[in-house]
Amino acid sequence: MKIFLPRHTQCNLVTIYESSIDQFIKTNQSNSICFVDDAKDADMIVLFEQWSTKFWQYADQLLHSDLVNENISKVFVINNDDLGRGHLPGCYVSLTKRNFDPELHKACCYPYVINKFVSEEAWRSKHVSPTHLFSFRGNLASYPIRRALLKLFNNSDEAKVVPVDTEFHAHSDVQKKKYVQDILQSKFVLCPRGASPSTYRLFEVMELGRCPVIISDDWVQIDGVNWGDFAIVVPESSVEAIPEILRRHEDRAMELGRCARESWEANFSESRRFETMLTALIELREKLHGKSIDYRQRWRSWSFYYANGWTVPQRARTKLHNLLQNHRADVSSNTATGIKPN
Repeated sequence: MKIFLPRHTQCNLVTIYESSIDQFIKTNQSNSICFVDDAKDADMIVLFEQWSTKFWQYADQLLHSDLVNENISKVFVINNDDLGRGHLPGCYVSLTKRNFDPELHKACCYPYVINKFVSEEAWRSKHVSPTHLFSFRGNLASYPIRRALLKLFNNSDEAKVVPVDTEFHAHSDVQKKKYVQDILQSKFVLCPRGASPSTYRLFEVMELGRCPVIISDDWVQIDGVNWGDFAIVVPESSVEAIPEILRRHEDRAMELGRCARESWEANFSESRRFETMLTALIELREKLHGKSIDYRQRWRSWSFYYANGWTVPQRARTKLHNLLQNHRADVSSNTATGIKPN
């Protein structure tokens, strides 16, 4: 199979961070895969999409791309957006259950590594005896369920919940190291959703050999991974029961963590993640072979807008819901930390 991976200089829809593209090529060199320099020669075009929250205007950007317009039946994407929308077939880190179409999409891990200290400290996981039943260190602003965790467990003797005000991608080395230390000191690590249904934390916890507790009703599982072997899923409506749930599994915590690390090595390590993505893309290509999809009509359809929450009533309800949720969460957080509202 011949694959063309355009660079940002060839298509402005492509990420400016080329290390992932280079690693994708390096990982997938084989007798059956050939990477070519011209889209016309390719059987498949893979866009490592630019990170940006994509709204309905993104369809216009796609329609103005010569590369996409001239080769749309061959174009597949690897998308790293906090709020992926599913315009084109491919691998996505953060589609919701509503806008995930199994005919067009595959869930995947993040192609980028954010915290270098995770891999540097992972060797210590077997040598650290956890002192916390569970922990969470993170920004509370990205999703209301995170503030609920602070309210519930801020004063818990068996948990460590630490709010962080720093914006994502702006953490200092000290903050990153504390984040890793908290994970290693915990039998279980809470992985609540943020702006995205998925989270880097899930894969970092797996790499560090601890059991992830997934709290995200909209999260789409990645195919081929036996999540039930090492992860605990808690519905967002049941977070109050987390201590009780985790105590039932406490005697297996380290074994679950070991299985999590093994699954990370098999599916999401640097030597495997891009191979896994290519396999998923090839499966999608085979599934779509011979089918004619009018993507332009799909992007303008009511069902696509509805799946992404873009209809006018949905946007109004979402805005009102978020305002109410944020207000309630702020009041709860202030009460838990002893801060009086203005």
